[in-house]
Formats: sequence, structure tokens, C-alpha cells
Amino acid sequence: MPEPKNNVPAMLIPCRRRWHESPVRPLFHWWHKYRDGEMAWGTFLGYARPIRWGVRQAPGRGVSCASEKTAATCRMLLEGEEHLWTFLRVRGIEPTNNAAERALRHAVLWRKSSGGTASEWGSRFVERVLSVAATCRQQGRNVLEYLTGCFRAHVTGGPLPSLLVSNPGTDLL
Repeated sequence: MPEPKNNVPAMLIPCRRRWHESPVRPLFHWWHKYRDGEMAWGTFLGYARPIRWGVRQAPGRGVSCASEKTAATCRMLLEGEEHLWTFLRVRGIEPTNNAAERALRHAVLWRKSSGGTASEWGSRFVERVLSVAATCRQQGRNVLEYLTGCFRAHVTGGPLPSLLVSNPGTDLL
């Protein structure tokens, strides 16, 4: 594909490509095959690594483009590039943020319907309770039971229940 005027990489121009033309589209196809058990992890990585290399080339070229704004965006992308590909290093991490978006949905709907809070303390309380509720939901735990355990621990001076769950597939704990 020819580069547009002012040397901005085509990959970085919004709407320049349609999804069916995207160089990362096959990556999601292969990710779903791996996730669904139809492809081995090593095979998935074999397909994904060249795509990662190709995707990295556009911002690599963009850092020297004539548009300082685009060059700055390209530098930022390159600085955080390793984080964009965490799902290739850690099994079980999704390549999208869809789960995070779904987890935030309840909080956004609550804020829109309630008008938010009237104080900094109220804002901190709501963000913490909604975070606990989203975490419990994600772990398949009963939110009311967890909050009741927190209240009981506060009243009795006992230990707080933990939201951390040991996951043997990661190095996070």
C-alpha cells in the first residue's frame, strides 16, 4: 500500500483501512481457534509473532514523519508496545479489553442513572464498592456475602476477606 503524503504510515490513519483489510484481523481468528481448543499455543504463537513484527513497523516508520503529533503518537505506541502484546506472553489474557469494558458497564450505568455522588468521600466509596462487585462477579462469588464478611471483620476486628484468588497459570501472586 502506498504511503500517504507527509509520510504518515497508512496503518495509523483512522478509517484508512476497513476491518476486513486489517493486518491484525487474522490474529483474532487464530486467537479464537486457540481459545476454543482448536489450535495449540505454540501454533498460535507461530502465527502471531510475524503479525506483531509487522504491526510494529508502522509506528517505527511514523516516529520520523513530518507531523509532530503523529510522530509523538508513534513514539508513545512504541514505548508501550510490549504491553499491547501481553496476551502473547501470558496464557489466559485476552487480546482485547472487552472484559474490562463489560466490568465497567454497571458503574457507568449507575453513574448515569443516579447523577453520581455529592462528595469526594462518596465518590471513593462508590468506586470501591463497584470495583468489589465487579471483581466478585468476575470470580463467580456472591457480592453480598463478601460485603457481609467485610462488615463482620470490621465489627469483630477480625481479618478482612481477600479478593485475591490464586491463579496457577500466572506469575501475578
